[in-house]
Amino acid sequence: MRVSVIIPAYNAADTLAETLDSVAHQTRQADEIIVVDDGSTDTTAAIALAHPLTPKVISTVNQGAAAALNLGISDAGGDVLAFIDADDLWHESKLELQTGLLRNEPDVGMIFSGMEAFLCPSVSPEVAQRLVFPQGHQQGILVGTLMAYRNIFTHHGLFDPGLRTGYFIDWFCRLKAEEIEFRVLQKVLLKRRVRQGTLGQRKSVAGDGLSADFIEIARRSILSKRKSSPGNS
Repeated sequence: MRVSVIIPAYNAADTLAETLDSVAHQTRQADEIIVVDDGSTDTTAAIALAHPLTPKVISTVNQGAAAALNLGISDAGGDVLAFIDADDLWHESKLELQTGLLRNEPDVGMIFSGMEAFLCPSVSPEVAQRLVFPQGHQQGILVGTLMAYRNIFTHHGLFDPGLRTGYFIDWFCRLKAEEIEFRVLQKVLLKRRVRQGTLGQRKSVAGDGLSADFIEIARRSILSKRKSSPGNS
């Protein structure tokens, strides 16, 4: 079982090395590491190339996280794929535990884990007081905890690059509708960095495209349920 790790990165010079360190410290090493530099204007690509892991770096024009993930998936050669944002951190047993479960449960196509958010050390005390985020252990059904067989994407499709946000929710809803087996490990295997400007801190405002994305996702979900209901063709 070959494991490819895909890291989408945009202007991640401040955090990418730490993220790569967490991948390097895995008790089960990855067989391939791909950093997709999504049109960064800082030294993201140079930091990736200089890291001891020597990941493959794919540079592209800025198209957003979904497109960057899709590019990494298309290039990856592993049997299973794992993903991590360029400012988050993995627990050292992430790859070992998840590959072990996939081996032991052949009917499972994808697996998630628990996650915890942490406040970025660079955040000032004044900004920290204004940031609101879930504390403690959370169920992490999100791309940073995901490990999935590569053929899941081949057979059921990639992330929708037309969605600025919510592309993972859209993808996961599609796979649930197709009854793809998945598991969620309760152990916290992902630490999500929180700082000013992260998506979880943004409020949807008129014209920013976020509300429209989630309305579209809801519409697709309703259509999918109708198609899968008895009596519908």
